[in-house]
Amino acid sequence: MFTYEPTAADKADIPVSYQDESRYLGYREDDLAKPYAKYFTGDTLPVQPHVPEVLLAGMAPPATAGMMNSVIVIIGIPLGFVVPVVAARLRDQRPLVLGVVAGMVLGLGGLLLVPRAGWVWITIFGLATGSAVPLALTLLNLRSPTAAVTARLSGMAQSGGYLLAASGPLTFGLLHSISGGWETSIWLLLLLVLPELVCGLLAARPGLVRLSTRPEGHVEQLTQR
Repeated sequence: MFTYEPTAADKADIPVSYQDESRYLGYREDDLAKPYAKYFTGDTLPVQPHVPEVLLAGMAPPATAGMMNSVIVIIGIPLGFVVPVVAARLRDQRPLVLGVVAGMVLGLGGLLLVPRAGWVWITIFGLATGSAVPLALTLLNLRSPTAAVTARLSGMAQSGGYLLAASGPLTFGLLHSISGGWETSIWLLLLLVLPELVCGLLAARPGLVRLSTRPEGHVEQLTQR
């Protein structure tokens, strides 16, 4: 496990007020941290386990459905290296968020409306999902001025994000059992893309987690929780 601690040169670029980490807001109250946590939740929804069954329902042969699912994973491997580098070179990461969300809409919508063109939609969907998590994790570092703040923001976003995202497969399975098909589950995913887009655009705007302007006593209570 690699960790990052800002060097003296890095700290020289951070305003002095930001270096007093005890003054940071409880992140649930910060207007940059809150949308980031919600965006992370949407990005980590584990949709892939149900992809083969969706493809089988669209009349794809079992071997082809399994191969398509593998393609999603393979596409994500190089993107895990490329996306963080590209995102770090940009001052504004909102175009990347738009690209990820557009890919998800095209991929899911295509599987829903034209399932016979499965390879096209799986490729687009793989590009989107393969970029989503690396982008979310990169934003975590880009929006935090110090390593300690990154750790605190990560604890809030990932603990809550993965907890909510873990309910995804169960919810999709229940909807399938109730409706008898995957269309309802896919429509739900398409509906969830909207708040993911809004929160992603808010989280990807240039800036850092804000400092607290509250009385010192209140800040101490927040940091001790």
